[in-house]
Amino acid sequence: DTVFRALAEELSTALAGRSGPYVLSDLRIGDAPVYTRYGAYVPRWCADADGSRVLALRDPSGQLVPDERGVVFRTPSWV
Repeated sequence: DTVFRALAEELSTALAGRSGPYVLSDLRIGDAPVYTRYGAYVPRWCADADGSRVLALRDPSGQLVPDERGVVFRTPSWV
């Protein structure tokens, strides 16, 4: 957590005011094209409510649950 915060602050300061894509599903850090999110970074899969194969996260019980990505930033309920 400490390393992440320091790196995010350093990147945000170094890139402040620069243009870049806006990532709707992620949290923007400062005034820079630097974003973070809580989500899947390795290929784990499960079925969503519609039965489609989607990227997944492990919840605290170890069960795979869909990694939901929407048009606003949000974290899973257990985070």
